[in-house]
Amino acid sequence: MPNKLLVLSDSHGFDVELDLLWDRHSKDIEAIIHCGDSELSPKADELEGMVTVKGNCDIGSFPEVVTHSWEGLRIYVSHGHLHGVKGSSDQIVQSAKRADADIVMHGHSHIAEAYENEGILVLNPGSVRLPRQRVEATYALLERKDNAVEISFLEFNTGKLVFKENWSIPSKKR
Repeated sequence: MPNKLLVLSDSHGFDVELDLLWDRHSKDIEAIIHCGDSELSPKADELEGMVTVKGNCDIGSFPEVVTHSWEGLRIYVSHGHLHGVKGSSDQIVQSAKRADADIVMHGHSHIAEAYENEGILVLNPGSVRLPRQRVEATYALLERKDNAVEISFLEFNTGKLVFKENWSIPSKKR
């Protein structure tokens, strides 16, 4: 049974390329989350079945924020431009805490990273089109392993591992 979560952001007009992710990971994933700036129509076939939020470059009726449940954890998804994520994750973490979330996912900065802030996992999958602070265009695969979440950052074109992080789930959520 699929239990991984695929997270991407800032695809900026990629359409058929998104199908590559479905094809590459469809047997292993429970859901795909797009953290905004797809620059596609909310009705685009390539976004069908994805949990998607509105980025600063998106038009159309995407939601600004979505909450999603996965493996007993609550996820707060926002592009991040309305939370000032280029300067700090503090504002988006406070919004996630108000939503009783364990994980916050965002894009906007195009910088692939995962770290903990006030007990919440903050994840930016990077950009599958226009990466910053690294050469590789990235997305992330999350897998729950007992009391931890393993985050693998993969290169968009090849699917090869770029780097990996682990987050220990706080004891109150285990």
